[in-house]
Amino acid sequence: MESGKDGGDRADVRHPFMVYLMAFCATIGGFLFGYDTGIINGAILLLQKEYSLGPTWVEGIVSSCIGAAAIFSFFSGIIADAVGRKVSIMMTSVVFTVGALLMGVANGPEMILIGRITVGAAIGVVSAVVPVYVAECSPSDIRGRLVTVHQLCITIGIWISSIFAGAFQELDEGWRYMLGLGALPGILQFVLFFWLPESPRYQMMKGDLEKARATLLSLRSTDDVTNEMNAIQATIDEEENNKGFDVRMAIWLSVIPLSVNFLATFIGLWAVETMGRRKVLSASFLAIAFSLLVLAAGFFPTWVNSPHTGLENEPGLGEDGVCSSYSDGRCSQGGNGTNAMSGGDGLRYTFGYCPTDYSWLAVLGCMLFVLGFAPGNMTIIIYM
Repeated sequence: MESGKDGGDRADVRHPFMVYLMAFCATIGGFLFGYDTGIINGAILLLQKEYSLGPTWVEGIVSSCIGAAAIFSFFSGIIADAVGRKVSIMMTSVVFTVGALLMGVANGPEMILIGRITVGAAIGVVSAVVPVYVAECSPSDIRGRLVTVHQLCITIGIWISSIFAGAFQELDEGWRYMLGLGALPGILQFVLFFWLPESPRYQMMKGDLEKARATLLSLRSTDDVTNEMNAIQATIDEEENNKGFDVRMAIWLSVIPLSVNFLATFIGLWAVETMGRRKVLSASFLAIAFSLLVLAAGFFPTWVNSPHTGLENEPGLGEDGVCSSYSDGRCSQGGNGTNAMSGGDGLRYTFGYCPTDYSWLAVLGCMLFVLGFAPGNMTIIIYM
């Protein structure tokens, strides 16, 4: 059925089956994310008994997965751009399978630790690549719903892990089944992905326009995808021309929050042993609330001090005050960004971001959020 005159109502459009198959297969990675982070809660109790594990081994086995995920998430964008979204997800399927098998046949805590680090590496990559792949393949009218399926599958994976932990706890060496069964979804995802396409956006990034057109036609309920291809190409061109930080600098800057998250996880382990769960969780909630206030304090003055663009019926600053050459959002008055140009009206037009004297507040808020969130999250995972 055609959309209304304004082109905004497309809720009744029927999409090809391939769209939903793509979303289902990709979000198996989210299920594995939830399963592997949740199943250790039941398995660790049996492992403690069988191998007489001390606190150090217990903490290492539990936290190694999260630590590896934090580290490898740093490389997820590099991997996805180098080999593609589809191949990246298939690679994580193999890694998930190998890690689960290592734990299932482990002859000691050392192999279990290696297996946990292995699945953690897969979690770090899949947590970033799967939402990107689903978003780039999905039609715009259902994109939000399909992307949120990834998060839903994470919670389903955690739920299923609790059921399996209860079901296998009475079996002899039941922890092997708990940890080893994580290989099955990985194998299923790897096989199914042979029939799925690469992201059309990635194909266009690599110059494979005909492949991108064929992919879009298989994922859309229309015979003409020219407009969508033009829109995708425009965003690719804009990203190439409108960078904020230099690419190498951006990569190194991403190390900062990941390092904070990694270190804060171990701070949480230490705090639980010395302060107790209730105090750690309470402190985590307070730290998160404070960090959000700091973020608001950083964004609000930036918004107030940025002149209007005059877009979408915004009240501009007059003919000389409207940032008419800027494509979207707001421009910066008196900004000193490296990717800005001077205008005749005294404003500095920036591309993709607003230079501001308040940027440090937003960065500080992000760091405080990670610092406050990681200990509480680790406490919940270990003692859930």
